This record gives sequence, structure tokens and C-alpha cells, in this order.
Amino acid sequence: MITKLINAFKRKNYRLYDTGDYNVNLFGIRNTVDKDSNAFNDTLGILYTIRGEFRLFTCAGTTDPGTVSRTCPVNPAGTAILPLGQYVKAFKLGFHKGKYPALVQNVPLPLYRDNNKDGKLDFTNLQEPAMCGINFHRANANHTSVQVDSWSAGCQVVANPIDFGKIMQIIYESAARYGDKFTYTLFSDKDVY
Repeated sequence: MITKLINAFKRKNYRLYDTGDYNVNLFGIRNTVDKDSNAFNDTLGILYTIRGEFRLFTCAGTTDPGTVSRTCPVNPAGTAILPLGQYVKAFKLGFHKGKYPALVQNVPLPLYRDNNKDGKLDFTNLQEPAMCGINFHRANANHTSVQVDSWSAGCQVVANPIDFGKIMQIIYESAARYGDKFTYTLFSDKDVY
């Protein structure tokens, strides 16, 4: 998987942070086969090096809003969907909704706005980059979540709180060395697998 991921970065001409311990590559891999599901069927992860060797941690998550946000968007323009791409310094250390440590949006991000409320993801209405509270956070604090439901209105969300804790531990190691801002790369499953 490490080789496939590195090759995906190179094919897309995305920046790959591969020098220095804990210089992290935070990423998501969107499932395009079952794209309209309400399940945590995407992959979220972190790729980094220690003493010149790549390490990889991946877990279940979502890169898509849940059905609650798709059918009842919180924004009048429609629910937010982050397009595929690499976003330099997209996130910084902060608190999700002021409640717990997470990665919060740092720069304006482009978004699709799905406003037809049919529950299906629409990747057609691309908006100008904006600050919209697109964060990288966890779902339930106590157990693995199975359904996305209202856990995401466009955020990148880890299903299991223990997995999220592992990612944040690596993020803190990285922040101590390189600062508190992090690039995020969102791939399609077809880009990687």
C-alpha cells in the first residue's frame, strides 16, 4: 500500500513530504464504487518517515457528508463536498466545534455544493474556495461509528476514536518539528488501488 500511495502522489504531481522524521502526508481515499452510501467506506490516513523509512497508518472514515446533511443541508447553498485534490496547509491544530482537539480548516477550500436534497452525492456545482468549517475530526468519542448520518456535513471524519487518537498523536509529533499546519490530499480509490 505504501508504494501504491507514493506512486499516486507522483502521478498526480502532488507534493510528497518525505524528508525528516514525522513530516506527515495526511490523506483521504474516496470510495467511488459505493459513493452514495451513508457508511464510513472511505480511507483516511497518514504517511510519514522515521529514519528514512516510510510508515503508514490508515483507518475507516468518510470524505463525504452523511445523508442527514445531504437531505437537510445546514447551509442554504447546499451540503459541502470537498473535491479531489491536494490542499497545502489546509488544516491546523484546533478544536472541532470548540469541543476537542482536531484539525480545523486553515485556508479557503473549494467545495461542491449539493442542494437538491435527494440523498445522492452531486459533484457538479463547484464553488469558489471559502472558509466553511471543513475539519478533520472523529465521529463518536466512545465507540466506532457505522453510519455517517450527521457526523459529517463536508468534514473528513474518522469512524473510530482510537484510530483518530493515533492520527493525532502523529500530528502532534509533526507539529513539534514543523509547525501546526498540515497539507491534506484527497484521492479517488482509482488513483491509488
